Amino acid sequence: MGQMTFPQIVWPVDWGPRQLALLAAGLAALLLLVVVVALRSRRRRKSQRQSASSAALGETWLWVRSGPGAGAQYPLARATTLMGSAPEAQVSIPHPQVEAHHASLSRREEGFVLQDLGSSAGTFVNDHRVTEAVWVRPGDVISLGGAVELMLQA
Repeated sequence: MGQMTFPQIVWPVDWGPRQLALLAAGLAALLLLVVVVALRSRRRRKSQRQSASSAALGETWLWVRSGPGAGAQYPLARATTLMGSAPEAQVSIPHPQVEAHHASLSRREEGFVLQDLGSSAGTFVNDHRVTEAVWVRPGDVISLGGAVELMLQA
């Protein structure tokens, strides 16, 4: 068998050490610029999301739409708001179908999470029974045991 030969690659320009150093410096500067722009853009988007989320959450409350206490408004200033018939509940609804600790509404960075606390009459969001923690947003209607309707408002 004979020896293999490979074609010789010829560069059209003769790159000296100075030209290679300038090319490397230019590529490094371009890479740095891309990284800086990407980080600034990411930071700006995160800041915009946080300020929009904070503004929406900062002025949110529950409005009693129907049932005992209709017309009452409860500001959602705590991390977790307890709803039930117990006097210590932040949203206290005295009704036989509303249990002492019926449901809770927790504030998260992205919004609010509603959870039924094992009530027998159930908790509903927009006529759908809550069986696990669910996200709620302004305009959603929360029903406690079918006895009272609350609306999340911003």
